[in-house]
Amino acid sequence: MRKYKKLWHKAINQTIKSYWEAKLFENENDEKALLRLSKIYHAEQQIEESISLLERCSEVFPSEKCYRLMSESYVAMYSRSKDVLWLEKAIDSLQSGVTHMELGFFSIITFPKILHEIGSLYESFGAFEGALDVYGRIVEHFSTYSKFSLVLYKQSVIMLHLSKKRGAPSEDLVKRTIVLASFLLEVSE
Repeated sequence: MRKYKKLWHKAINQTIKSYWEAKLFENENDEKALLRLSKIYHAEQQIEESISLLERCSEVFPSEKCYRLMSESYVAMYSRSKDVLWLEKAIDSLQSGVTHMELGFFSIITFPKILHEIGSLYESFGAFEGALDVYGRIVEHFSTYSKFSLVLYKQSVIMLHLSKKRGAPSEDLVKRTIVLASFLLEVSE
């Protein structure tokens, strides 16, 4: 039974993929087709094809959604190659996504999520000061963010790490870490 279910899903996915490929063939600048097909390629681990479509989409229809998907594809390429260039492109894409974000009710929810992703990418680079700055912005402006406690935790871990660096204001960083850790413990009770 499972074998047939897998075959059925594969057939449906292929039909959907064929549909969007046909839409793109009809109009090479169809935004919906570019975005949907790039997602399909990404899911099938055809990351280069996904990036190609998203780069074309960003030229014709620059949007927060397009840049976010492009960032995810760049991170996937980094995971494969470990080439830091892909992380740089991912950060650039997220920042471009912020500049193309439509302001509205949901941007209050989306913006801190994007900042969190940028902070995580800075951490991947080992650029802890940059990550700390981005996380500080979330803490300062988005106290209702769904992952607020996680951001506080990341801040405290980074501060503790930075306090061990030579020439760092270690006493101040450790005190700030203790304050954040105490707050997290109070919140979790």
